[in-house]
Amino acid sequence: AFDPQSENYGHGNNKTAGNKSILHPDLKTIPRVPQVQLIGNGTVYNHEGIAEATLKHPSHTTFHKTHVSPEDEARGVTRFYRWHIDAALYDLSPPRATTLYGLVVPSGPQQVCRYDDGTGDELPVPLGTTAFVSGKTMFNILPAELKSIAVRSKVKYAPHPYVWMAPAHAMSTGLGIESEGLELPLDELPPWEKAKCKTLPVVSVL
Repeated sequence: AFDPQSENYGHGNNKTAGNKSILHPDLKTIPRVPQVQLIGNGTVYNHEGIAEATLKHPSHTTFHKTHVSPEDEARGVTRFYRWHIDAALYDLSPPRATTLYGLVVPSGPQQVCRYDDGTGDELPVPLGTTAFVSGKTMFNILPAELKSIAVRSKVKYAPHPYVWMAPAHAMSTGLGIESEGLELPLDELPPWEKAKCKTLPVVSVL
């Protein structure tokens, strides 16, 4: 299923931007297949060439500007952490596919994931949930005028965007970054080249 010559996954590998990336605490690279990343919560031993790794499931409380109340959190309320595609968005093009394989699924009481956009929408979810959405469905439900904007729009990404945004805070929906001016200045990023910066269409057809 994997290219044996590959040494990267969608974000490159754990050497790409050192430990400054916002993704660094959440991912551990499998040594013999560096395009595979280990994520989870807790300590694992002797797994696929990794002698020991302490994993921590990310929480919106470490990334969002605002948080659910302590009372709600005690009742199991959480938020979508970060909506994203598994792509470096610098130098490497987005992959055509990504996979997620659960070795051990955590047991325990369900959480309530709140889409904190003011609508009150909530979704009961098991622990360790990863949500997927369909870009095709999202595009299809847009009104015609927004479809027109979407197909003509492009996004210009900062160099090493996951390092650039690391000091910033996310919106309560997990969609986008709050405008607080906290992003790293470009001269404080790892070495980068303008030619490797990505400008990608909002809508792409694979």
